[in-house]
Amino acid sequence: MIVVQSWDDGVVDDVRLIGILRRHGAAATFNLNIGLNGPERQFGWTYKEKNKDVHRLALGEMVALYEGFEVASHSLKHPHLEQLAPEDLDREVAGSKRQMEAMFKRPVIGLCYPFGTFNDAVKAACQLR
Repeated sequence: MIVVQSWDDGVVDDVRLIGILRRHGAAATFNLNIGLNGPERQFGWTYKEKNKDVHRLALGEMVALYEGFEVASHSLKHPHLEQLAPEDLDREVAGSKRQMEAMFKRPVIGLCYPFGTFNDAVKAACQLR
C-alpha cells in the first residue's frame, strides 16, 4: 500500500510532525509559502474552533528541518491564485519556485493550490514553470 501525505504552510507544528515521520520512516511533501515566513518565528493565524494559535517557522530553520522530505510551492503569500492579475500570478508561482530553489538548493517541482482553488490561467502559469 502507498500512502501519500502533504502538509501545508511551514508552521512550527511541523517540527514535531517531522520527528514522528522520521521515527517511522514515512515520507511526506511539505507545501510552503515562504513569502509569509520571516527571520523569526511569528504568529500566523488562530484556529477558532480549537482556540489554538498557529505560528510560522523562521526561514533560517526550514532548510535543515525539511531535509529528506519533498518541498513544494504553496505560492509566496497564499492568495486565491485564480483572482490575481497575470503579473501577480507569475510572481506568486514563478517567484515562489525561484526563491524556494535558491533557499533549498534543489529542484522544486510541485505546487499545491492555496485554498484548493484554480482556473485555466492558474494551470497555465504552473505548466510554464
